[in-house]
Amino acid sequence: MLSEDNVTGKLTDDRFHKFLTDYEAEQSEIRMKLASAEQEIEHIKANKKDTGSFIELIKNYTKVKELDRTVLMELIDKIVIGQSKKVDGRKTIDITIYYRFIGAIS
Repeated sequence: MLSEDNVTGKLTDDRFHKFLTDYEAEQSEIRMKLASAEQEIEHIKANKKDTGSFIELIKNYTKVKELDRTVLMELIDKIVIGQSKKVDGRKTIDITIYYRFIGAIS
């Protein structure tokens, strides 16, 4: 044990403090990584719940023959239309559809 080695003189005070400082820094980094991992787990759980909600919702619309306002209001949170631009001489516009519960799908 480091403290025993320090007390018995096998380890100098300077070396002991260096080890202790390194240990405390490592513990701090581990605590930050743990907090980050816990946040990621919560994010994944929320996404899983949202995906489950979307699946339950979409089951009602598996045989839709016509896309109408009601269906759109139930399934889509928002539609973002970007600026028009020319690519290879053709006019293009980026359109992103954000579905309820799950967001945009790439």
